[in-house]
Amino acid sequence: MKKLLLFCLAVTLLTAGVAVCLSACGTKTPMEGLVIEVSEDGSHAIVKEIGGAKNDREITLPSVYQGVPVTVIGDGACANCTNLESITLPESVATIGDGAFWKCTRLAAITLPDKVTTVGRAAFYGCSALTGVTLPEGVTAIGEDAFAGCTSLAGILLPESVTAIGGHAFGGCTRLAGIVLPDGVATVEKDTFADCTSLSSVTIPKSVTQMEGNPFVGCNLTSIEVAADNPVYHSAGNCLIETESKTLVSGGQNSVIPDDGSVTAIGAYAFAGCARLTGIAIPQGVSAVGEHAFENCAGLSSITLPDGGVTAIGDYAFCRCVGLTSVALPDGVATIGKSAFYGCAGLASITIPESVAIIDSFAFGCEALARAEFKNTDGWHRGGQTIDVSNPAMAAEFLKSGSFLYQKNDQTP
Repeated sequence: MKKLLLFCLAVTLLTAGVAVCLSACGTKTPMEGLVIEVSEDGSHAIVKEIGGAKNDREITLPSVYQGVPVTVIGDGACANCTNLESITLPESVATIGDGAFWKCTRLAAITLPDKVTTVGRAAFYGCSALTGVTLPEGVTAIGEDAFAGCTSLAGILLPESVTAIGGHAFGGCTRLAGIVLPDGVATVEKDTFADCTSLSSVTIPKSVTQMEGNPFVGCNLTSIEVAADNPVYHSAGNCLIETESKTLVSGGQNSVIPDDGSVTAIGAYAFAGCARLTGIAIPQGVSAVGEHAFENCAGLSSITLPDGGVTAIGDYAFCRCVGLTSVALPDGVATIGKSAFYGCAGLASITIPESVAIIDSFAFGCEALARAEFKNTDGWHRGGQTIDVSNPAMAAEFLKSGSFLYQKNDQTP
């Protein structure tokens, strides 16, 4: 008898719980019910998941649950809702959690309520149909990967309230055409706009005082504008330059590197992935080409390096520049970094100037390389053994094999 009473009580509580959920969510069957929880302090409610509504094309979320406002769309709450085309968020929502709409591949547009202040990490990651997002004035933080992979997103207006944009936040937004950073953003993190292949213009305000590498890797910029009163950066010749260090941080398809002494180094990844770059002249005052500086510049066919200028070519500096057919290395270059010209499929010959002392491993791992002429053939070593590089064909084989070559008197590995 006791067991029967307990069973009846359990059934009654379960039925009551379902009724509450259905009432709050405006749904018709338990499979369509949203899962909403009240916060520990009882001040607000959080949408945890949408249950059977994952297959719905349209969803309207409630503004109140158990007498408290719904203010948070929880982490992953609507993730992988591949049929979702539109969703109406209540005005009470203030936070969009991490991965909240992750890979909602049919979601075409969304308006975030005025109270939203935070867009979490990967919140709209992979929403490939998303063409429009309305961010309210009041949003202060956009998380890492927040809109990454939104390949249909052609434009977005960032409100002046935004002060933080996470790394790769707009990575792979291949239709994004232009961006104006709000005056309030202090740091632009690594790869924030990486592989935005249609991105042609960027405007940087005076508030930006730190960039982690090149935030625009894989873009084809034609217009880089920096506020005249920015204390750290300036633009010239369609180049983004860190003023004090004289480092070129980012360039574009039509960049002309200034020859007035304002640039002495090409920074890491500065032109990486700029597929529409066809040629570049590096001026006399530049002494170093950084790691990955021109990596994957598929359209780059020629490079001009002046004599007495560049002394070091960084690791992967021209890696996989498949259109590169000739390189004239100037006398003065001392070090050629690891995989510096690796995968340059069109490079058939190379002349190594007398000044070179180190050729790191796979620096010229190019299948077509048939001749390597060393201006100084004496004193070269590989793995502690002296090698003969006087024969250009044999020297090319040494380079293609990935050998680390060095001058014994100048450098011992």
